[in-house]
Amino acid sequence: MQDIHDIRPPVTVGIDPALMTYAYMALAGLLLLILLAYLIQKWRKKRNNPVDLEGVAMPPPPYDAAVQALEALATQPGDDLRKFYFQLHLILRQYIGRQFGIGSVEMTSQEFLRSLRRLDIDTRSKTRIILFQEHCDPIKYAGAHPDRAAAQSDLNTIRQIIDGLEAGRNENQAVPADQGKKS
Repeated sequence: MQDIHDIRPPVTVGIDPALMTYAYMALAGLLLLILLAYLIQKWRKKRNNPVDLEGVAMPPPPYDAAVQALEALATQPGDDLRKFYFQLHLILRQYIGRQFGIGSVEMTSQEFLRSLRRLDIDTRSKTRIILFQEHCDPIKYAGAHPDRAAAQSDLNTIRQIIDGLEAGRNENQAVPADQGKKS
């Protein structure tokens, strides 16, 4: 018996698989280029157009924030005086930190007092803050128990300190303008 041989080679029907592979690769490359162009355009637009800050709520000035926090603290029931002193001390540190540009909230008591001594604040206010710090730390950390009258007195003291610092800061800002007019 003889082997059977085809007269003609087999005819391929449909699309060439190798050609389709190249077409898919070209299409994927084109899609990646379009995506890249879109991302570049979006980045350029964002870079050229600053963010509209009108819709963003600005935080209140440090003095206003401190006064609001003190008022809120005064209206809270004084069940836990230790928590009261933590919050009172935090209000003072936040005010000083925001007003004078130091990270007072993250500092230890000793670091805070060292930074306080370097600030341009009148000596009387520094002394009052140091005395409050020395009075407050045993209550916060050692479990000393003050009476409610002392807590109210300390709240008033912090109000006076913050008011005094704000008044002193406003006077310091007004001095250069007055000196400029005299010259």
